[in-house]
Amino acid sequence: MFDELLQRNPADSPSRPFGLYAASLLRMLQGEFAAASDLIEEIRTIAIERGDASAQELANRGTGTLAFWTGDHRRAKAAFELSVPVLRQNGDVHGLATVLVRLGQSVAAEDERGASAIYQEVLAITEARGELQIRSHALWALGIVAWRDGDSPGALGLVTKALVLNRELGEVWGAARRLDTLAWVVESLNEHRRAATLLGAAQALADSVGVPSATPPFLDADRKACERQARSGLGEEAFELAFEDGLGMSLDDAVAYALKQSAETSPPAVAPADPGRRLPAEPTAVGSLSVLIVDRHRVVADGIQMLLEQHPDLQVVGIATSAGDAVALASDTRPDVIVADYQLPDMTGAELAARLRDEQATTHILLLSSVVSNVLLREAVRAGARGVLLKTQPAEQLVDAVRRVGAGEMLIPATRLADFITGSDKDAQLFDLLTGREREVLRQLAAGRDNRQIAARMGIGYVTVRSHLRNLSSKLDAHSRLEILARAAELGLIVR
Repeated sequence: MFDELLQRNPADSPSRPFGLYAASLLRMLQGEFAAASDLIEEIRTIAIERGDASAQELANRGTGTLAFWTGDHRRAKAAFELSVPVLRQNGDVHGLATVLVRLGQSVAAEDERGASAIYQEVLAITEARGELQIRSHALWALGIVAWRDGDSPGALGLVTKALVLNRELGEVWGAARRLDTLAWVVESLNEHRRAATLLGAAQALADSVGVPSATPPFLDADRKACERQARSGLGEEAFELAFEDGLGMSLDDAVAYALKQSAETSPPAVAPADPGRRLPAEPTAVGSLSVLIVDRHRVVADGIQMLLEQHPDLQVVGIATSAGDAVALASDTRPDVIVADYQLPDMTGAELAARLRDEQATTHILLLSSVVSNVLLREAVRAGARGVLLKTQPAEQLVDAVRRVGAGEMLIPATRLADFITGSDKDAQLFDLLTGREREVLRQLAAGRDNRQIAARMGIGYVTVRSHLRNLSSKLDAHSRLEILARAAELGLIVR
């Protein structure tokens, strides 16, 4: 999606450097560091050619972020220190706060007290400006400093406050990191079972957004030490049981658990969490379409927002990173169109469409997917979605699809609709043979979870999971877990 966005902005476009920077962040999240480096160098080239100080600052910011992600903290510190005076001079408060947090993390590798002073400046900036996302990051970083200083109760309060802000913003990935750090803190208080449960909850949220671990690379040693100590304190079997308790928690469950447990040690003064984030916006203009974006990856959602808001007739009224948050935001904003990823952390896009069908009768839903099969289309149509668009399609097709769906058009090809009506689609008939529980086990299996993790996630017994897998093997004519996944992917029963 970002590649398409960049193609719409030629090298002489004023917005080109920011688009390149956003794309570089996405590459870093995907672990494609060489590709990120190429994008940052393109920003630097543009900055030199134009004599553009703002573009040069973005290049420095990108260089620092890449260096930090790859463990070169000194280089990261040097790059961020070049960005800070430019941002101060430009009055870019949001950018300044963002860079200061990253500078603090780079400094912390050698001077944690110096980092603490930087985080305090960030808190002062964000309190005045209401920048909750950056404030959460600064509170988390301060909590780590407090923990390393031996102030575990203080660290508990700071990280818990950061967690609540992540919940208010609907940031699952940020919440996963906070829960992970809370586990280290409570382990230092010799609360082994609580630490194991928090580690499991953090891993569950990381799984839901498609990342292998909730721990950033530069803190991996702390996480491993926490797990080692908790295992030693509890014993292997008790640790696994407590960890599985955490694996079965949703975002709401995990936050509630953390808040309840933290209150016993250091009650944080926090406000109740809102279910999602509504973007500040002017009232929708007459003749324009209001759009709610739902994607588990916030950086992708931001890219879609940037694309749509280039068009005056399309107004983004909110962003959600889960189906649960989308339901709450849809109730609040009443959008004309919802653009939703088919794979969401808590349910599929089709299940979201079915849930909203009666509650939001005037809202039309467009689903985005990396693959489109007859099975997926049939499920989408039955749920009430107006269409499914491949993520590989050009950006202008997404814009056109949003407008057409907003006008009430059905984007499902007529030939496929005919197959659904006549029942001649064999793959879709096979989908109908699978029970709801079997489809959910299939999705959990595709996420890489073992039988015990699936049982904990779904709230069913281990033996029941094995029974569902035997049924899947029989219906899909498969003889192993790998064959089940391969056959399901071939038929479009799962999106991989």
